[in-house]
Amino acid sequence: LPAEALRSDLRFLDPACGSGAFLVRAFHRLVAAWRRENPRTQPSPQMLKALLHQVVGVDIDNTALHLAAFSLYLAMLEHLPKDVLKGEAFQFPTLIGEPGKDQGRSLWRADFFDERIDRCLGDGDGFDRVIGNPPWGEKTSSKLAIAWCANRELPVERSHAAHPFWWRAMTFCRPDGETAMLAPAYATLNAAGTNSFLGEFVRRYRVRAVVDFTNFRRSLNEGVESEIAALFASPDAPGSAHRIVFASPKKDRDYLVLGAPVIGSADIKYLGLSELLGEPELWTMARWATGPDIRLIRRLRREYRSLADVVRERHWHMGHGLRINNAYPVPDLPRLEGITTSSFRSWSIDPDTIKPFEHDKWQPGCLAHVAEGLGRPLALLHHSPARDEDNSFGPRRLRAAWLARGVAYRNSFTGVFADENDADALKWLVAYYNSALPAYFLFMTSPRWTGRSGSVLDKDVAELPFVVPNDVTSFYRKAVSLFDEISIALATLDGRDESEHHLRYPRDTAKLRQWLSETRAAIDEAVFASFGLSEPERQLVNDAMRFTIPFFHWGDAEARAGKQDVLATEEADAQALSGYARRFVSTAEPVLAASGKALTASFWIEHAEPLAVAGFTLGARSGLRPPARSHIPVSETLHRLDQELLHTKSGSVFFRRQVELYLGDTYYLIRPNEGRFWTETCAMEDASEAIAAWITADRDGRR
Repeated sequence: LPAEALRSDLRFLDPACGSGAFLVRAFHRLVAAWRRENPRTQPSPQMLKALLHQVVGVDIDNTALHLAAFSLYLAMLEHLPKDVLKGEAFQFPTLIGEPGKDQGRSLWRADFFDERIDRCLGDGDGFDRVIGNPPWGEKTSSKLAIAWCANRELPVERSHAAHPFWWRAMTFCRPDGETAMLAPAYATLNAAGTNSFLGEFVRRYRVRAVVDFTNFRRSLNEGVESEIAALFASPDAPGSAHRIVFASPKKDRDYLVLGAPVIGSADIKYLGLSELLGEPELWTMARWATGPDIRLIRRLRREYRSLADVVRERHWHMGHGLRINNAYPVPDLPRLEGITTSSFRSWSIDPDTIKPFEHDKWQPGCLAHVAEGLGRPLALLHHSPARDEDNSFGPRRLRAAWLARGVAYRNSFTGVFADENDADALKWLVAYYNSALPAYFLFMTSPRWTGRSGSVLDKDVAELPFVVPNDVTSFYRKAVSLFDEISIALATLDGRDESEHHLRYPRDTAKLRQWLSETRAAIDEAVFASFGLSEPERQLVNDAMRFTIPFFHWGDAEARAGKQDVLATEEADAQALSGYARRFVSTAEPVLAASGKALTASFWIEHAEPLAVAGFTLGARSGLRPPARSHIPVSETLHRLDQELLHTKSGSVFFRRQVELYLGDTYYLIRPNEGRFWTETCAMEDASEAIAAWITADRDGRR
């Protein structure tokens, strides 16, 4: 609600007001609006009391209500002159009341779902703004709340307390008003199926915007890890062409300086309602995926079966590992030997790390699956991605290992076992899972990885696109052969291989690790080939591994002071800008060629400058000009522009705008001088948007 749109006659409701933080802020803004409407006039005590009654709160907690009343009294005092306070006639208004006993109060002690409150809140034909932070927590809804929603057939995700508040809050919002409240992001956005709370909510009401603060889950509530989303919705029904503004701000260098979230232009997407209803996973993908990423994910899902489907088709067996069962111990369980999470290693398990489990109380269902796989070829798929040893912030990959004879394992793994004749196919599965493609796919699609714990779930693993190529295919044989070589190399690294095989591998540890890294890259290429990835699609995956995933984990780290930069947060250089420019041209020119046009690219970048510039000129020939030389007026202008691009309306959230400039036939992009803004993935998306703008301008005769 921008200050210029605020009127002093607006009414506010907080249905779970607690100690009144939102109401106090609303009251101050009403007073500011009144002062703007009545310049050079001080509000009288009577006017302040009237404004105080325009902010209404409900809460079941009596102590919280008294704190809210006290806070509102203090807020009122800030606007009263001292001579009024000295007068004997001045009294604070009575704010707290109970339904059925009192009238004309601002703070009501009641359950928001007690329908007696309707008469208390009904005066004035609804509220212009319903605001607040309703209660959270799974299975914490009151019986009244559950019954209220059930009587109206309104879905509530896992009896989450916040969702009933959203449903009921909308009934008190004026037709031209808006509800703006917080919600638990994980339970709301990540479970947004057709019959879920959010799926039904966006179908009934016009949701204007959703701001997903999941990337700040350890920062916004001090001492509490929580995923927060802010929803903005009006009571009127949306049209089929309605689009929702979705913002997912990131922890970046601006955040380290300002200590507040910064919503940049790259963090904002416009999601079509029809798309969201048909593909609710877009809520998760929109956090980090670009348009080209989403198109690649859709293609993989469309053209390839899931891992779960392949497992069923080949008569393999897949399930999660052992879960502790203290409540219902199963007697006479055998002592099991297996792999712990801490002793796990990708590719090949060190036999010395297979040891008896200390615990012997396991859930029967998972115990049966694990026991059935003992002694058979086993692929272990770990749910937590791991860092490279030489860089604490990435890139992270998923991890898998193969065992010729299966052992027991905990529930942080998904296990896939098969018969002896499918051993090579399981090796292929392990090579695939250790490659870049599954890490890319699950980072973009798993609500758990980017939304809560930094790991994935069994169901995420099961939904991976997977294919077992024909066993005579060159890349399949190559991957299996490289897998065997990696296993021998790791045995060499452990000092376990006493055969002549170890003579083929470097004895120096550093050189051996380098060989392993190069071999892993070769397996990546084999996996890319098996899924028919084009060169631009491979670049999408590689950019995510080099920039996006390390950037996410860099921002997710709790210790921020003095953090080592990653490629995404480091300054871009001429090589990065050159790669960006070439990819932009190669993406745009096939479309422009139909009209006989081509692009010439140029760029400007300097060390320690806050912004970098890329320009693209329409003409008859394509090419890339050398970087523009340092120019003091340009540098000074960009410094001033950088200061103008960052702005705020509240002090608690900032916005960073993006500059796109059209001068004749030249299109300029001005972005922060950070690697993440100048990747080839960004170039693909920027080129697509520029082409659309050029085509529209030509059609409308504006260029």
